[in-house]
Amino acid sequence: MTIRRRYWMLIRRRITSLLLTLLSPFHFFSKPSNQRHRHHGQEKTPTVTAPKHNLPPTLNVPCVLQVNGNPFGGKGLGIATSIATSLLALRAPDKDSYLGLVIEFPLPTEVESTGFGKCHHIDGPTQKAIPSNTRKLTVKFPHGEIDITYRAASEQDIARYSDAKKHMTWVDVFLGKNAEVSVKGFGMPYSNPGHPAEGWLRSPDSTTVLDGMCLLDIIRQRHFSFLVVHPEKVLMAKWSVASLAPRFDYGYGADQSWDMDRYMKQLHDVKGHRFQTAWSFETDLSHVTALAHSIVQDFMWIQKCCLDMTTEMGSAYFVKNPASRQSERWYVIVRMDRQFWKHIKWSQACIHGTMKLVGPNSDDISVITAAVLAMNATVGNVMASGPTPASMNKFSSHLHTISLNVVFKYNIGRRQDATIRAALIVRGFKLQDECDAFKSLLQFPHLGDEAAGDDDWGVNDTLREFQKSLAGLDKLARLRQRVSGKISWEEYVGGKIVEDTEIMRLMTMLTESADIVCTTPSLAHTEDHLRSWKLERARGVAIDEAGGMSRGDLYSIWGNTLVPCLLAGNEEFVPLELKSYHDRDVNGNMRNRFGDDARKSALEFLTTTGWPVYRVRAQ
Repeated sequence: MTIRRRYWMLIRRRITSLLLTLLSPFHFFSKPSNQRHRHHGQEKTPTVTAPKHNLPPTLNVPCVLQVNGNPFGGKGLGIATSIATSLLALRAPDKDSYLGLVIEFPLPTEVESTGFGKCHHIDGPTQKAIPSNTRKLTVKFPHGEIDITYRAASEQDIARYSDAKKHMTWVDVFLGKNAEVSVKGFGMPYSNPGHPAEGWLRSPDSTTVLDGMCLLDIIRQRHFSFLVVHPEKVLMAKWSVASLAPRFDYGYGADQSWDMDRYMKQLHDVKGHRFQTAWSFETDLSHVTALAHSIVQDFMWIQKCCLDMTTEMGSAYFVKNPASRQSERWYVIVRMDRQFWKHIKWSQACIHGTMKLVGPNSDDISVITAAVLAMNATVGNVMASGPTPASMNKFSSHLHTISLNVVFKYNIGRRQDATIRAALIVRGFKLQDECDAFKSLLQFPHLGDEAAGDDDWGVNDTLREFQKSLAGLDKLARLRQRVSGKISWEEYVGGKIVEDTEIMRLMTMLTESADIVCTTPSLAHTEDHLRSWKLERARGVAIDEAGGMSRGDLYSIWGNTLVPCLLAGNEEFVPLELKSYHDRDVNGNMRNRFGDDARKSALEFLTTTGWPVYRVRAQ
């Protein structure tokens, strides 16, 4: 028996301050080699690397938290508890350093089969998402706003704990007047039937933990006292504010608005190593910086190459086209010697490249479809999307087919007043393209699907829906006659025709009546009628093949909407295609410093937050 798994996520979260200006797809052509753009006499800029602060490595040691004289946690010290606590001093490249307390609550594997789902976390060495058996809270202490004292534990203190070491230390943390801790992971779903932590983590009706204090009360303390498995001098050196690196900054400023001139200047001035993947962000600015520049730095080198090519001179001559001296086309012969071919990296050429898409298994497509229809029945209108137009065609077609099948089976044997209708599913395109396709079908009814180009979803269903809207309007009488075949195309265009604006108005009305609109992230952001439907009518978002969608595309669909979001995709998490990933400039600096962030899909990034994931198993 073969087990195939797919990830599902049902998420309702807020993403603030993220309305990114995203780019339309670009065609990538062969890129000149680095040597082609290096001019004689150009000063070589040394490669910029991550700053070296001569800091100790990250420290993570078991401890027990004292709450009014009572121990909390301490599994690593041999206390009879399932709650593990540890002190953390995070020091890693390209990240903010901090001192923190880590609390881990057990998360049994059997809760997945009860419908809770499976939680994941990032495995440090491999930087991949792996299943978790704990729910982790990280209490971060503020920089420079705390006082820390250290004192060696007595032999009596050490003797209380079976797994204690010879040298242990009491660490007391006092928060300043206006200082507050921040907590990563608080408020995430948790399930462990029969364990007291299920009540502790239930908000807002949390149960008490110790001395009448709930978990939030413990986190809000102004004084924290820990007994730590480490010598006093070691902790003073490795778990102190002085042991932390300065605040991390990507170095691209606070202005992240779209500005080609600023981007080009930053490409020239802000150079260096590739940043490590950021699985979480301390500020909205760092989040927007990483996402925006991962896109910008993937295509700006093309813009620069284009500008450079406009200034290059080469030998060529024109050959007159003998067919017509007035032709606007001319043959141009350019000499391409061996040196020319050395300057071209054909491995980067579009004709040799492939685009890797992580798609759903064909056996599992009905599950995501059923989930979207269920979302439509419970929360209301749904905006459905995917990484590519082809994925959208497939998704919308399956939604339409499954909806009809469900309604047909449901209505068997029911009275007319007890039946239900199928969902009206609209595959959204550019409004002008829809209008042009509609007029093509009026002129050439035999075209059928070809009126809308290569897309096989297109106009026919739309035309049938149009009949209801057209029925009672006098100004559309001649259009109705053409649709019904009573007059020819020549007769129709020979008289008063319906303007494009009116056709597009009717198409917009049709879209407004839809239960589910399927479109690409780009069109949902740039087409006014689709954007308005998303912001004003959609009550849920559904993403298929989310393992092949970038975070920028997800944010353009879901960002700032505050609606539930359903994502589905394969669990392999294949890195997204990034043409500039391995590219360096003439000085060895990475062209795309955010390449690792750009290759992480929306599904993979959200999975690593620890949100429960539904894994579909099929035989």
